Amino acid sequence: MAETPARYCSNCGHELGDEVQFCPNCGSPVHRAAHVPTPEADVPVPPPPNTGGMGTATSAQPAQSGFGRRHPILTGCLGIIVLIFLIGILGAALGGGGDETAGGGGGGANAGGNGGQQNENQGRNAGQGQEQGDGGQQAQGPARMGEEVVVGDIAYTVTNARQETVLEDPSGFDEPLEGNFIIVDFTVENRGSEPISVSDVGLYVYDSQGREFETETEVPLGYIPEDRDLFLMDRLNPGLSQNVRTVFTVPPDAQGFEMEVSSGLFGAETRRIDLGL
Repeated sequence: MAETPARYCSNCGHELGDEVQFCPNCGSPVHRAAHVPTPEADVPVPPPPNTGGMGTATSAQPAQSGFGRRHPILTGCLGIIVLIFLIGILGAALGGGGDETAGGGGGGANAGGNGGQQNENQGRNAGQGQEQGDGGQQAQGPARMGEEVVVGDIAYTVTNARQETVLEDPSGFDEPLEGNFIIVDFTVENRGSEPISVSDVGLYVYDSQGREFETETEVPLGYIPEDRDLFLMDRLNPGLSQNVRTVFTVPPDAQGFEMEVSSGLFGAETRRIDLGL
């Protein structure tokens, strides 16, 4: 029995089996590409004559190339997957843009409006709290001389207040200082747990017109005893108190004096004491 001659794909040269209709390597139809090698020459076997029907459709089918020609089914599936992916991206972009313009933009506007309204309400509440605090202090009124006033960790008690027109140095070393002065003697006590700095910072006198006056720095030497000189004090330890004297220069027409004390060097809490002058 004669051996069946081997068949090869004329497109890629792959050896073909007896029953295959398409080349398993490149996918070309076998009846178009099969050929029988001969010792004389490798002559391709021509396709059968067109007889209509399937033969005509097969001969008219265009040849594919590359990966798509070798794997037509896989290539088609990949194309469908890529198309679906692109459609999904386009739909998400269009949907997100619409949300950002309508919902998102509106949300941003609402957030900005709500934030502005919230800040406005906070400012209004803070202002009302400040007005209530001021109103409470005004309703409470200034303390009287001899009454202990506690602001923060410091307690103040005014023991004496008087007016003078001449300040003299008991030792005669400095010349007398003439003017219109308010002299205030008071006690300061540290009620906290740490030492505090005691100075004239935060001590002011106000008259009935609301004018503010600071302490006088040109007081003649010796007029204020060293143990009561506020400028010579450094720090006051917890639980200790100190008698202090201060001098304020005021206009001759000023009256209705109140001294304001604070809770420390940078203390925000203050209170006024009526000096009775």
